[in-house]
Parts: sequence; C-alpha cells; structure tokens
Amino acid sequence: MLPSVTFGFALYVPVMMLVFEYLFTDDLGFKPSYMPSRRAALQALFLGILIPAVSAIIPVRSALAKSLADSLTTGRSKLSGILVTFTDNRNPSVAPYVLFGSLALIYGSSIYYFLPKAMLEMNLNLIL
Repeated sequence: MLPSVTFGFALYVPVMMLVFEYLFTDDLGFKPSYMPSRRAALQALFLGILIPAVSAIIPVRSALAKSLADSLTTGRSKLSGILVTFTDNRNPSVAPYVLFGSLALIYGSSIYYFLPKAMLEMNLNLIL
C-alpha cells in the first residue's frame, strides 16, 4: 500500500512536467506550476493510504470469521448447495419487456438529443 503511494508521487512529477510543457506553451502568457501544494500532497497521501486500508476491512473480517484452515483452502467451493428453479415457458409474456425497452429507448434518445441542444443554447429549463 505505502510503496504504491510513494511510487505514484515519484512518477507524478516527471509525467506532469511533460504534460504541462506540452499544454502550456510560452505564447499563452503564463506558466502554471506542476508541483502540487503541500495541502494537496497531504490530501493525496491521506486518501492514498485511507482508501486501500478501508477497502481491506471486509475481506479481513470475513477471513477472520472462519477457521484458519477454511480461510486458506482455495480448492473447495464456498457455496454449500445449488438452487434449481423450474419455470413454465409455454406462454411467456413479453409485454413488460417490450414496454420497458420502448420507454428506455425513448428516454435515452431524448437525452442524447435534448441535452447537447440545451447545453449549446444555454437553456437551463430544457436541461432540467
């Protein structure tokens, strides 16, 4: 966890230096700094350590809930049984599927058309 955060910080500086050299040329009239502020670096370090630590809590707790032999055995299945359900497919009703598919098609098409139009025209009523 800590080596990956350190590697990320070490790789950030040369990569951002190249990106900033490419994006911000001298004809723009200003040259922003690619070095993060102390506050931004501390926040990134805090999140880079906190998120993996929090995401490891659930797998560790589930491993500790079982015995050591059960936790280390990967060959056995973790499922205890199989559930089989039988359905009668002689008269399937496709009406709900067709209705939902049609509504989803209309909704998606309207978003695809009206959202860019509203953003280009700066029409907030149409966006909402």
